[in-house]
Order: sequence, then C-alpha cells, then structure tokens
Amino acid sequence: MKPIEFKEQNFTLTKPDDMTDEECTPLPVHRTGSRIISCWKMSLIDRIRAVLHGRIWIDIHAHITHPPISLQCEKTAFVELSKRERRKGVVISWNKKLEKLLEKESRR
Repeated sequence: MKPIEFKEQNFTLTKPDDMTDEECTPLPVHRTGSRIISCWKMSLIDRIRAVLHGRIWIDIHAHITHPPISLQCEKTAFVELSKRERRKGVVISWNKKLEKLLEKESRR
C-alpha cells in the first residue's frame, strides 16, 4: 500500500530524523483537532491479499504507545458539505456515521 494525496489534505507529515528516505516517505494527511486522516491506495496484489486473508496489518513506529486508530474501506472518510455549510465556513467533517459505528464496536 502507498499513501496518496487527496483533496482534503492540509498537511504533510515528514519522516523522523532517525529514518532514511527509503524507510519512510512523506505522508499527506488531513489534520483536525485530535484527528489525523491519511489515504492509502492498494495495489492489485494488496487487494487480492486482502480478499484472500481478510486482514490488514499495521506497523506504527510510536516508540512509547499505540495511538487509537481506525481503518475503513470507503470511497472517502469525509462527509460532503452542503452549499449552506460551506457558506457558513464549516470545515470538512469526519464521517459521523462511521464515528458512531466505531464507538459502538469499541464498547463490545
């Protein structure tokens, strides 16, 4: 999988000082308050493996703890805003329906 640019991105995370360019590439993200959202594109092989194995492995270099994360297979993680919301200055919002689903799942 490769991180890809997307229209809602508003920041790019860069590699840590102790990593090489081969080990870590820039990561386009959308940052809002406590959330950082990135978009990843699967290669054809990645898609086949996901269908066959039904798993995606995450390797996070956090050094101390594992941050809360969510993965989803959706066209977008953002809700389309109406013209009225855009006129009012509402910024792109996280998919509330998905957020409620994740909260429900985490209680199980």
